[in-house]
Amino acid sequence: MLIQPEQDNPADRNALAVCVLEGKRILKAGCLPLTLAAALAPLIPSGPGGGGMGVVIQTVVSGGVRSGLRIIGARDAGGDDRETGI
Repeated sequence: MLIQPEQDNPADRNALAVCVLEGKRILKAGCLPLTLAAALAPLIPSGPGGGGMGVVIQTVVSGGVRSGLRIIGARDAGGDDRETGI
C-alpha cells in the first residue's frame, strides 16, 4: 500500500491518496480523511519518489460494508513508524 500526496487535488492541497500496487500499476483506493491528511501531509515527502508505505492490519466492516482501515505506515526505512486508524 502506498500513501501518495495529491498536490493537484483542487479540493484539498493536503490530500493523500491511498493506493495499492497491482503488478506494475498503481491503483487509487481512496483518500485519507481531511483532518488526518492535514496532520500527516507535512510528514510525507512530495514530488517524484515521494509518499509513504503502509500495511493494512485491520479492515473495519459495518453492515457488510467496508467503512475503514487500520494502517501501520512508515515514512522511510529510517523514519519513525506511525500507526493510525482511518
